[in-house]
Amino acid sequence: MLTRFWRCQEGNMAVLFALLFGLMTVAGAFAVDAGMLYLEKRRVQSAVDMAAIAAARDPSRGFELARQVISDFGLVPGDLKVEELKKPDSPYRLASTAGVYTPNPNVEAEDRFVGGGAAVNAVLVRYSAPGRLFFANAWSPIPEIGAEALAATEARISFSIGSRLAALSGGDVNKLLNSLLGTSVALRLVDYNALANVKLNALEFLDALGIELGLTAGTYESLLSAQATHSQIGRALADTVKLSDRLAVQVVTKVLGNKPVKVGNLISLGGYGERGIGSLGKSIGATVTALDVLRAAAGLANGTKQAQLDLGVQIPGIAALDATLAIGEPMQSSGWIAVGAVGAKLETAQVRLLVRVEIPGVLGILPIRVLLPVYLEVAQSEAVVTSISCPTSSSPQGSAVIRATPGVARLRIGNVNMSSFRDFSRSPISGPAKLLDLLVVRVTASADLQVSQQRPVTLNFSSRDIAQGNIQTASTRTVVGSLTTSLLRQTSLSVDLLTIPLLSIDVVLKVVAGLLTPVAPVVDAVLNQLLDTLGLSVGEMDVKVIGVDCSTPVLVG
Repeated sequence: MLTRFWRCQEGNMAVLFALLFGLMTVAGAFAVDAGMLYLEKRRVQSAVDMAAIAAARDPSRGFELARQVISDFGLVPGDLKVEELKKPDSPYRLASTAGVYTPNPNVEAEDRFVGGGAAVNAVLVRYSAPGRLFFANAWSPIPEIGAEALAATEARISFSIGSRLAALSGGDVNKLLNSLLGTSVALRLVDYNALANVKLNALEFLDALGIELGLTAGTYESLLSAQATHSQIGRALADTVKLSDRLAVQVVTKVLGNKPVKVGNLISLGGYGERGIGSLGKSIGATVTALDVLRAAAGLANGTKQAQLDLGVQIPGIAALDATLAIGEPMQSSGWIAVGAVGAKLETAQVRLLVRVEIPGVLGILPIRVLLPVYLEVAQSEAVVTSISCPTSSSPQGSAVIRATPGVARLRIGNVNMSSFRDFSRSPISGPAKLLDLLVVRVTASADLQVSQQRPVTLNFSSRDIAQGNIQTASTRTVVGSLTTSLLRQTSLSVDLLTIPLLSIDVVLKVVAGLLTPVAPVVDAVLNQLLDTLGLSVGEMDVKVIGVDCSTPVLVG
């Protein structure tokens, strides 16, 4: 019977199926477990991606935010304590590392993120948990499912330089702005203070200016490349400000001329320039004043880059006082207000200022007049953003570090060649100045005082500084007391006596020096007044951080 069984060939498929069924069952169990592990891996990766994006919004709370997201995905047991998640040997592990991500294509992808650092802009989240096996758990160890994700934000800053609004006085400001704007506006001190108090959003101003120019489509780059006249700028300002502030702006707007200004020399938007006009709203939060905009436009649009001012002062001991101002080429790489990332830069324009003072006096029995020319040249100042920290719960406005270098200031007494006064490629000083030139006596003078800052000054702007609009000043450490007084102390006087032997050189020097000394405070006041109107100062640079904006975090690894 056994022999017949082995020789029987009927039902062989059933026997073969019976033998393979066990193997198929085992293979199916492996397939189910592998598929579930794959789905679990994708679920964990999705959760970690979302956790990294959430953590990058506030790196200081990165772990807390990441844990919340992981929990919402149901990947953390409800009774698991936070301390257990942080243990390196725990089956459920979560780590959040804040650091700096540099999107540099020349650096290997794995080296672009560095944990820690001052300007944190990214968070790396790692999570691991036990996988689930439905069939193979009887003979196979439980596998570990892990995932990591790196999310970063691009921090941008809006900042301005030369925002000084000190010592406004109607007369001198009127003369300077009228000369630069080509108008005959006569504003009172209260009008200037009103303009200084009119605050507006820079982006809303640009949108209004786009309407004035007929540019409502396209990107901000096209608007920044366009030319706008003073009157168009004034009307855009009036359309932007509140109704209660509009009167102060309209007083100026009515008399503004048609000198053109390149809009990009007023405001630089950095990477935001690629966005569509009207798409940004108030997202950057760059606040400016109406007086700042008009003052910057005046300096940028002056056709000859030169203004002649007869100050017409009535000061005892001074017969006449006038000033000549020349403004060099405006900054080419950025505007007067900039919006950008780390490395964004602003520069002021070069300025030359000549103040001539006529001083009456008596030399022996001769009535004389001494003409003192004081020439001031202020080189470009520069401010560069070196660090930006995004807003957080503890620092709601963010923070920033800016490296500022005040421009070199050179104060001189000498003969000024007016034909080269506007040529910033060469010095207009051609020899000593003639203070007194009569048939009987001649007095010449020369002096050279340079104020410079060899190293940049680091300015740290906290969240509170940004919220309060605090202005920080980078100052050269060599400015002490009165500039003109320091200059006169270094002045070298030369006397030629021609036909009066009764006069000695010492007497002439004493008389001339006595006439010059009281003039120093007056010249200082004039220099500071005119530079303040332009938002500049000798040996100083004012910097203001308007706002810090961090774009929506994105996955970068």
